[in-house]
Amino acid sequence: MAEKKEENIQIGMRVKQAREAARLTQERLAELLDVTAQYISGVERGAVGLSIPILLELSSILLVSCDFILLGEADISDVSGVASRLSRLPVEHIKNVEDIIDSGFTLANLKALLLERGAASVTIITLLNKLERREHDIAPDYNCFDIENEFVIGYGLDYNEQYRNLPYIGILKRSVYEK
Repeated sequence: MAEKKEENIQIGMRVKQAREAARLTQERLAELLDVTAQYISGVERGAVGLSIPILLELSSILLVSCDFILLGEADISDVSGVASRLSRLPVEHIKNVEDIIDSGFTLANLKALLLERGAASVTIITLLNKLERREHDIAPDYNCFDIENEFVIGYGLDYNEQYRNLPYIGILKRSVYEK
């Protein structure tokens, strides 16, 4: 419980830092998010957590990534950075939740690393499963949707750091990325 509180305090400090860098008051940010100034104050103090929709909207307004708000890092796609964080995990049954499984490269390596480090089991859960693109022998244990080989955006999925804050998942027009 104490770790959760410390995590919220760190998130709150980053929200405050980004808000101040954007030259916004708590009141103005609250207005843009359609929440109360008291809520923003609570977030910045670490007393209140963020919902996913508020996090997505907040990152869009403050022009920072969700990774920065949650982890203090602009990009966590670096495998060595992920590996160092994984080394601190306790050995147990691990559930890995993914937004999308594409080629399976990262997930296959992640699962192998977790098992090598002594995880009792690794359960893979995904929202979107792109079977056509699979290059590695990895399959989710739980899957919401199998999708065609299309470039999808929204609800955290992006193209060149754009579109990730859409409140839905859609298919990006080929003309946007086939220039």
